[in-house]
Amino acid sequence: MRTILTIFSLLILLTSQAQSDTAHKVIYTHVQIEPQFPAGPSVWEYFLKKYNLKPVANPAEDAAAVSFLVDENGYVSEVKIENAQLIDKTLLKKTEKVVQKFPRWVPAVQDGKHVSFRVTKYITSL
Repeated sequence: MRTILTIFSLLILLTSQAQSDTAHKVIYTHVQIEPQFPAGPSVWEYFLKKYNLKPVANPAEDAAAVSFLVDENGYVSEVKIENAQLIDKTLLKKTEKVVQKFPRWVPAVQDGKHVSFRVTKYITSL
């Protein structure tokens, strides 16, 4: 019984520590090296082209503004289409579909360490 209580106490301690670590995670907005799609920009363009989409360098009226978090391990989360109410519904649906298929990215780098970084990309139809 004592062993079970000890194990249970350790699990609670470890769980609360993990929650504390994620609650205090720093998300960078400026870094030395920004996250990248695996294998670079040309593969990013090819990936989008499979869904009849293309990236645009600057905000445009007809482009979806997609923001997402790339964590220190390259995982994509917290995806949001910032201008969902302003863009064509077909573009919105296509963009939502493609975002769900994002692979792991190459994480951002600051002071030689991988860090979490919020990315905004602009995507439009071909």
